[in-house]
Amino acid sequence: MRPQSLEQRVGRLEQRVTRLEELPARVDHLGVQISQLRDEMRGEFSAFRAETNQRFDQIDQRLAGTDRRFDGIDRRLDRIDQRLGGIDQRLGGIDQRLGGIDQRLGGVNQRLDETNQRISVLHEDVVGRLALILEGQARPRKRR
Repeated sequence: MRPQSLEQRVGRLEQRVTRLEELPARVDHLGVQISQLRDEMRGEFSAFRAETNQRFDQIDQRLAGTDRRFDGIDRRLDRIDQRLGGIDQRLGGIDQRLGGIDQRLGGVNQRLDETNQRISVLHEDVVGRLALILEGQARPRKRR
């Protein structure tokens, strides 16, 4: 490096001092910009918070309406369950009655079978007697 003349060094120092003198104004201007940015951000965050709270309130209202609807559905389902329980009880009674009817019909079928057997025996007896009668009539009479 070459040694610098005193004039050059003083010129450079003057430039530096000039720039350094400008720094407080620039820092003040930067402070104002930061302050403005802070105010804008505060306003935007407040608006965002208010809008978010409003949307959450709307969601809460919708959920409350949905909860009321589900409560109504639950009550209806409870009533249906109660009705089905009554129907189940009635069907149980009907099943018992049908079991009694089945037993009675079993007895009736047994009696019908016995009656059919008796009719068959009587029929065979009648057929046998008719055969005897017809056999007796079938003999030719002697002519005199």
